[in-house]
Amino acid sequence: LLSVSSNNMITSNAIYSNYNGIYLTTGSDSNNISSNTIKSNTQYNVYIYSDSDNNIIKNNFINKSGSGYDNILIDGYSDSNTADNNTIENNTISNSGFNGIYIFEYSQNNTIKDNTIANSTSAGILIGSLNTNNNIIMGGLIVNNTVGINITGAIKINITNTTIQLSSIWDLYIINNSDVIALNISFNKSKVNVSSGIATDLSNLTVQWYVDVNVTWFNSSAVYGASVFAYENSTVLW
Repeated sequence: LLSVSSNNMITSNAIYSNYNGIYLTTGSDSNNISSNTIKSNTQYNVYIYSDSDNNIIKNNFINKSGSGYDNILIDGYSDSNTADNNTIENNTISNSGFNGIYIFEYSQNNTIKDNTIANSTSAGILIGSLNTNNNIIMGGLIVNNTVGINITGAIKINITNTTIQLSSIWDLYIINNSDVIALNISFNKSKVNVSSGIATDLSNLTVQWYVDVNVTWFNSSAVYGASVFAYENSTVLW
């Protein structure tokens, strides 16, 4: 537990069989939690709460939170006690008793990057509730969860270069007037739900892909001014 405690480094520890594994609360900023094994704690394995910003959770093995609890929870508590600008990067996150990562209320501009998230009983990543806008998901593999990514009532959510596989219900579940832009992500289009089915739910998912093309001569030198076209069923796409 770190409370009103900043600029600490917790590294290369085995943290297990506690109530919460790592608990950053009440203004605990700019802490670095890296290269730890955090597992089998009664509630949350990592809990970032109430005005705790700019923390880095990186290169950890995080496994088996308590039943009904997330492996990682970010929860800002109120408008004056937000949990913003935290980074969850390059962790292996598995066997969650609820969600792999949950960004709950009053938590914005957080980054989830290059994680492997597997075997969650609910969602691999859930972003939702009050004021959870402008969060970013970059890279990573989200595999074998009940739902891959669940966005509920959050806008300006960007998902880039992420692979979602083998979800048992949905790869992408987007409801309650959420707005999501997905760029170069891999998912099963038959496992996508946008809108809860009521008229007032105007949720939106925009999916985009880009292709980098290099045109060269036989000797690998660049061809300048080349025009490139892509076709599908004889129709020019680009």
